[in-house]
Amino acid sequence: MSEVGSVNAQDILDRINAKTQTKKEDDNKTDFLTLLVAQLENQDPLNPQDGTEFMSQLAQLETVQGIQDLNQSFGSFSENMLSNQALQATTLVGRDVMVQSKTGQLEQGKAMTGVIGLAEAAGAVKLNIYNSAGALVRQLPLGDHKAGPLAFSWDGLSGEGQPAPSGTYTLAAQGDVNGETAEFGTAVNFNVNSVTLDQSKGTMLNLAGLNGSVALADVIQVR
Repeated sequence: MSEVGSVNAQDILDRINAKTQTKKEDDNKTDFLTLLVAQLENQDPLNPQDGTEFMSQLAQLETVQGIQDLNQSFGSFSENMLSNQALQATTLVGRDVMVQSKTGQLEQGKAMTGVIGLAEAAGAVKLNIYNSAGALVRQLPLGDHKAGPLAFSWDGLSGEGQPAPSGTYTLAAQGDVNGETAEFGTAVNFNVNSVTLDQSKGTMLNLAGLNGSVALADVIQVR
């Protein structure tokens, strides 16, 4: 018998072959095609398979192939976007960016700058600066302020007026809220040393004096 229902068997095979002419065949798709051909070769001539069922199977194949092609296109698009983002991020090398941090890097001749995030109005706000040994190096009294970011700048001098050595220092911001001492978060400016492209995390910035790297999306401000 040369026909399967109302569908010519050779036409079906031609359609199957047309779908498989790609440079690299996926294993799942190959198995799918093998199954279809086996159905054609082994069907009962007296009770042929309904042609509409074969059309349905072919439609499934087209859907699977379409999803694979779409995933591949989106994968390429994502890689291109990531590469472009990394290329743009290289313009930040040598510049200062602000990120959330409890530490800051002091460089000779430069002030350490950043902001304190006041979730609510606070009185007698102060910023304590500690060295790597945990000793208090300087306390900056910043007064009373309403809620919002409060800028600070440390000139690098100790409480005795002596220049502190370059290095990493820990920051602790405090203030009075409703008669109680409250702790506040800080964000600090760091110099960008380099940019790293991470397939899972995206574009990462390597900052001077900060252990590890931070995502480009975590940058609060660029100077």
